[in-house]
Amino acid sequence: RIALFQFVKRFYIVGISRHIEFGLKQTLFEHLQRLPLSFFNRMRSGDIVSRATADVEAVRMMSGPALMYILEAASMLVLALVAMGSLSTPMMLWALVPLGLLTLSTAVFSPLQRKCSLDVQRRQIVPGAETPGGDLHARGSDGLVVGSGALWWFRVR
Repeated sequence: RIALFQFVKRFYIVGISRHIEFGLKQTLFEHLQRLPLSFFNRMRSGDIVSRATADVEAVRMMSGPALMYILEAASMLVLALVAMGSLSTPMMLWALVPLGLLTLSTAVFSPLQRKCSLDVQRRQIVPGAETPGGDLHARGSDGLVVGSGALWWFRVR
């Protein structure tokens, strides 16, 4: 029964994430069709395809399987705490100490990591940058592209 429930749950979640992926790809394709031909003369088609494929795939993975695993882990945590609490409340509280430390370290280091990541991304946006992807982001506004977990605005010259 549990295996059947797992199969059905994953089947529907993966199906939903595939529908989200299809919608994103359709929107991106429609946007690319509205761009002037001069955009495609300046840009390498491989860069555009690579970014679109990887970024849409990342969104699909987050909207389906990752969300499913997060919800499963949260429910297992609650069940484990209830089971441990019924056996020994002090043991349950001691087991929560590492979880608290992990939460605290995430709260402290996540903003620092985000700042560093955004700094790197800003350097890649500079017009004429020598970094990979600099051209795409430098020439890019008038549209929206999902890129590496961030939303990139780009201007068509």
